[in-house]
Amino acid sequence: MVSAEELIAAIEAAAPAAVGTISCEEEGLPFPASVDAESLQESLGDLGELSLQDGVADAIARFQDLLER
Repeated sequence: MVSAEELIAAIEAAAPAAVGTISCEEEGLPFPASVDAESLQESLGDLGELSLQDGVADAIARFQDLLER
């Protein structure tokens, strides 16, 4: 689990043009703090793990690629 601030920092690191354009409220969203993913892993198999920074950078690169098409 990561904080909104950590997610924003990862986005800004992967997309420097976003620096200063994303903010968040201190109040959390009404979702569980954690979820048991065991049943999903059993269904899909081991998908591996990415660091937050690598996952965000990959997602941003994919979106940028789609925008350029």
